[in-house]
Amino acid sequence: MRSWKIYAVCAAAFLVLAGLAAGQEVPVGPTDQMGVTLRSTTTLIQVSVAAHDAKGLSVRDLKKEDFEVLDNGKARPTAVFFPEQSTSFAHRQAEPSTFTNEFAETIGARGGYVIIVLDWLNTGIEHTNTARQYVIRMLNQAGPGDKVALYVLDRLGLRVLNEFGSDMVALMRRVATYYGRSSPDDRLSPGADERAFFPGDAPDKVNPQMLQGEHNFIMDQRIGDTLKAFEGLADRLAGVPGRKGVIWVSSAFPTSMTLRPAGGSLFPGAQGADVRSYGAAVDRALRKLNNADVVLYPVAPAGVGGPAFPQTMDQLASRTGGLAYHLNDPDTGMRRALDDVREGYTLGFYAPQDAPDVGFHRLTVRVRRPGVKLRYREGYSMERPIDLAPEDRKVRVTSALISPVDSTAIPIQLKADRNGNGLALRIVLELPSLGLVPAGDHWQGKIDLVMRFAVDNGEESGSPSSETIDFDLGQKSYEAAVRDVLALPRTQRIPPGATRLRILVMNDRTGQTGTLTIPLAAITGNQNSGQ
Repeated sequence: MRSWKIYAVCAAAFLVLAGLAAGQEVPVGPTDQMGVTLRSTTTLIQVSVAAHDAKGLSVRDLKKEDFEVLDNGKARPTAVFFPEQSTSFAHRQAEPSTFTNEFAETIGARGGYVIIVLDWLNTGIEHTNTARQYVIRMLNQAGPGDKVALYVLDRLGLRVLNEFGSDMVALMRRVATYYGRSSPDDRLSPGADERAFFPGDAPDKVNPQMLQGEHNFIMDQRIGDTLKAFEGLADRLAGVPGRKGVIWVSSAFPTSMTLRPAGGSLFPGAQGADVRSYGAAVDRALRKLNNADVVLYPVAPAGVGGPAFPQTMDQLASRTGGLAYHLNDPDTGMRRALDDVREGYTLGFYAPQDAPDVGFHRLTVRVRRPGVKLRYREGYSMERPIDLAPEDRKVRVTSALISPVDSTAIPIQLKADRNGNGLALRIVLELPSLGLVPAGDHWQGKIDLVMRFAVDNGEESGSPSSETIDFDLGQKSYEAAVRDVLALPRTQRIPPGATRLRILVMNDRTGQTGTLTIPLAAITGNQNSGQ
């Protein structure tokens, strides 16, 4: 691993060189010419709020003075307030061979992003067809400008079927024709042949304890994979402003599991039931969803007659500010979830830098108008700077590199040019997203930059390249980069068989990541030279 030191004496030169490589994008001049206002002592906390009347209809005329925000019980002055209204999705216009992980415009397109997750992993196969019908009916009622993406979660993990920007006809066609790989656990599908677990065995030779053990193993994998998918969705939506919704079409999962029954009724003095709790893992996933302002709307396709875990659905929805629908009317649930994300309010306040409350902060939002009900996330987390151990760093990087979706927590833009197997890359980053902190009259921080080539099935091609970049920028250089961009020119050689490149940037202090996946076929240039 290479390490690049960028000190104050050469920071201005570095930024100027980066700007020259990009056509003079980073001028370095006096501070009073920059027009940059920096807040280094506070952190802006934003919370999206949905407001409804007694009939469940959106309340659209609330004002800033109608709200009060409490952070761990302490009132905070509202510094930011604006209504959220979903606007039509517009594709970002990009030049040839220019790529970005930002699918949302930050101005004029706040809120209203919805990901529908067809969760075949936790839903019995007898209910998947019903789920498809409900989703198609919901999409029929969506507007042409609604920002909807379609994902699936099954035995192969979380995958993208249609990203934002797909038209509704294409989405409905995809829902109607896609058949995912459901869980192998027969207990999701009552009446399935248990001998599927034991080929060649007669039913009377099936060992109940072995069957229970296999069920527990599969359930454990299901729960872990589902929570990992939630974290991936949070990463995907972290860089999108406003209220974002995940309509999770699923029969859900338990938050605890009995590994063996209690023996007290048969053997006096025997130990109680062996129970595995997933509370800590659920909390971790919910923290990521809350920090990304992602709202969960669980919908059970089987209604009250299915094998859903309604307590889990209610818990996940309420803690993120959403609603769970596990009654006999999933149609209504899906429509309301889509409507709920379209409109609302964003409130923002500054958390004092000297506040000792590192960790979880519980939010309370009050409204002064009678009859109005609010829904919002349960809180946010303030994290201490971390010093990741090498193994922890490796796990985070590996997980981000193989994730099925790109993370938007750190925006990345890329300009690429190809000459045979050679790539000339220009990686553009927004310095505020890198989490630099003030140290006297300098700004310091560190990022990891990793690049990984892969083939069509996602397997690695060649060895990833990695480097650590240390920043120690003077005030003027920092302000110049904040105002403009930070460009990192790099070159890579394409290994045999590679079809895609993923670039990862990780904030060393917070562990936040941004990733960008580029199909090599989309890069213009001479692809045959030197081959």
